[in-house]
Amino acid sequence: MPDLGRSGVLSHWFKPFESFETSTSDFYDSVEAALERHEIPNLTTSQFYQSEGGPFAQSRKYLRVQRGELAFEICAAPFGSGYFFSWWLRRRPSRRWIAFAVAAFLWLGIAPRIHLPLVSTVLLQFLGAIVLGIVAFVLRREAGRVTYYIIDAMMAYQSFVQAAVNEAIDGLMKTKGLHALTEDEKKPVMRDFLRE
Repeated sequence: MPDLGRSGVLSHWFKPFESFETSTSDFYDSVEAALERHEIPNLTTSQFYQSEGGPFAQSRKYLRVQRGELAFEICAAPFGSGYFFSWWLRRRPSRRWIAFAVAAFLWLGIAPRIHLPLVSTVLLQFLGAIVLGIVAFVLRREAGRVTYYIIDAMMAYQSFVQAAVNEAIDGLMKTKGLHALTEDEKKPVMRDFLRE
């Protein structure tokens, strides 16, 4: 089992079905259609492949539903004689941190190559290091800030995406003459996302 704390996982849901099959792409299309009806602001979706494990393992297609730093990574896949559906809600690294890392890397690579007198070069590197330190401090402080609205928006986002996944699964169940998921079957396993 992966270290869920380090991977940024906030909650997880999993449901297997025996003697069942469907099209992964069609299921993802159904989830995306349901998401459009919910009109979630600042939402992006993309499909990607992730290895089942190891460098030579097969890859599985996932649907990523992202809003800010929170991303649902949804999987629908055959397993044995059945099929399973799952999603992982996780916090992904902010693009601001990636941009900061690139800027710091470029600064550290470019500043020593600027042809100025030694005193000016050292002063330029020192000032650049101070600016990068201040930017890192501000980004870190902003990343840890939590307000009532941020919590409410995260909960609404999780509820709406979960509802879209359940709607797509219930539609499949109905077309195959099976019963819809019960409320207990729809509940995710939650982590305390504010402790991190």
